[in-house]
Amino acid sequence: AENINFSNDDLITELSKHGKGSVRDTLSLLDQVLSLSNDRNINEDVLLMSLGLAKTTSLKLLLDSIVDGNKAGCIEAFKHVQDENVDLEKFVLQILDTFFNIIESLDTSKIANETLIDSGLLEKISASELLWIYEVMAKDFEWAVKSIDPEKMILFALIKVSLRHEIMNTASTTLEVKKKIIEEKRVEVHQQAAVQQLEPVEVTAPIEPVTIEVTPKIEKTWGNFVKYVMNLHKTIAANLERGN
Repeated sequence: AENINFSNDDLITELSKHGKGSVRDTLSLLDQVLSLSNDRNINEDVLLMSLGLAKTTSLKLLLDSIVDGNKAGCIEAFKHVQDENVDLEKFVLQILDTFFNIIESLDTSKIANETLIDSGLLEKISASELLWIYEVMAKDFEWAVKSIDPEKMILFALIKVSLRHEIMNTASTTLEVKKKIIEEKRVEVHQQAAVQQLEPVEVTAPIEPVTIEVTPKIEKTWGNFVKYVMNLHKTIAANLERGN
């Protein structure tokens, strides 16, 4: 229509997708694209530049590097994206949409045919790892695009997922060390308890005080004898006093 030529039908699909089902929005985007085209011929570079999207080559390099855990590749690809002057919010959505489509098609044969990511790399990654990558990037991109330095924070998020194996291995090692320390402490406590049970316990009975009565020494006289007998038997003592 109107002598507009698209280099391939995929560009029309991409344009319609960004129009989000609205004819008016799609036509508005088309006018935006035409303003950057020559002779109303629209190729991929013109379309992506006008929409603020990353080029396919840069995006593919980045996606492959994420899946492969290639930090250097992520940094290189992001530098290309920066040179293309893309809209960062649209750029992170390109990444997330690609991973979401893969996750959505995990049980079908559509993945290998429709994704930018190398099929050989996808075969080496588990579904749970794909889910982890998507979840982490979705959370990190949300705050990164709103941060004081969005480009740096987005790159940080990309490096983070590319180093996920090292991060997970470090976390796993740290956990194992903690478990080992706890186990050694538990064994030490049990050993100390066993030693305490084997040690003889000295029981000391209380010592009751002993009272010793000391009888004063009495002089041996007749009068003292009579007093002593008086204490024992008064009648006998009376007879003694009378001389009986």
